[in-house]
Amino acid sequence: MGVSDMRKFLRGFWRVITFPFRLLAWVIALPIKEFKKLRRFLTYEPEERPVSEALADTIKRPSTLLEHVDALRKHLARMLIGLFICVAIVFAFTPKLVNFFAQPIGGISALKAIDVTESVGVFMRVALLEGLALASSYLAFELWLFAAPGLKPRARMLGLLSIPLVIVFFVVGMAFAHFILMPPALKFLLNFMGFRSFHALLLTSVS
Repeated sequence: MGVSDMRKFLRGFWRVITFPFRLLAWVIALPIKEFKKLRRFLTYEPEERPVSEALADTIKRPSTLLEHVDALRKHLARMLIGLFICVAIVFAFTPKLVNFFAQPIGGISALKAIDVTESVGVFMRVALLEGLALASSYLAFELWLFAAPGLKPRARMLGLLSIPLVIVFFVVGMAFAHFILMPPALKFLLNFMGFRSFHALLLTSVS
């Protein structure tokens, strides 16, 4: 075995021995690096330019606009993937959700389909809307990521902190609509103009 072969062997042996320590150092250093990146991103001060000057530069160099379009395309692609995943998750719970929403008229067993494909349509609409509701926080975060580079640090931080608050208001609004607004609305709609529908009679019997 030559000197070069011995060096390669010792170098490989050393890398194998020190691998757990290097892995531990990487795991410890990773959050610190990511925190520094996040801090630089949040405190980055964008260059202030008049709109006319920015528009003139865009006309002279269309490639700058293409960069923003490409960034928007990536964000939209991630948003679609996130929405698809959330809708797929909600698919497993859609029958329970439909039953929950139909509780004011007696549950899912009280629903009657007047069309062959109506049950499928209801299933798909509930899955899509609830998947959209589940993915709303991630969708808002992706929109914030796209707009954040052009915002001031204060506006950037306020936009990030407002995402959880918006989600809370969204959930509270859905709960208010379901528990407070829907019961009187159902009574009004099911008995509109004096016509008592099948669901109105069922609701009366249940109550």
